[in-house]
This record gives sequence, structure tokens and C-alpha cells, in this order.
Amino acid sequence: MIKTLLMVPLTDNQGQPFSRAHWIRLGEQMTQFSGYSVQENVEGVWVDAGRVYRDRNRAYTVVLTSIRQLPAWVAVVEWALEAFSQEAVYVEVNGAPEIVRKLPA
Repeated sequence: MIKTLLMVPLTDNQGQPFSRAHWIRLGEQMTQFSGYSVQENVEGVWVDAGRVYRDRNRAYTVVLTSIRQLPAWVAVVEWALEAFSQEAVYVEVNGAPEIVRKLPA
């Protein structure tokens, strides 16, 4: 089994909360893996190019039953980057952390 984690900020870069529809759609994406757990209000701070970002996040934990599910999980991460207008998101795969950045257009 492979434990994964995806952190998604509760608000956009202007401080506006994401709509209920955003969260419902993300939940629908996650159910393809037979379930997930969510931890609310996870606080985080990170620095990028000298700018300090402070966020409250939802942390989604998904356990993949096979390595064959990794491409589908990465697709969900890529979808979340776009749907939530993020430049980058924090992820973990089996305890290995990574900042996944939006691909250049």
C-alpha cells in the first residue's frame, strides 16, 4: 500500500474561501481510490522567492492499494493545482514530501 497526502489551501490567493462545489468535486476525485480522510484547518507556512505564505489547509490522505494507481493520483494533484488556482501544492507519497508546481503554459 502507498500512503499519499495532498494539502489544499482553504482560500485563494486573495483570501476568498473556495466554493462548496470545489470541495465536492475534489471529494469526487478522491473517491476513485476507495476512500480518503480529511483533516481540516491544518496551518502551514512556506517561503518562496522571499515571499512568506501562510495558509490554512485541508489535508487529504489517500491510501493507494497498488503502484498502478499512482498515475491517477498524480492526475488528481494536477487537477487540484488547476481547479484551486495554485502555483504549487504540498504532497507526500509514502512519507516522501514534495512541492508540486504548476507546469509552465
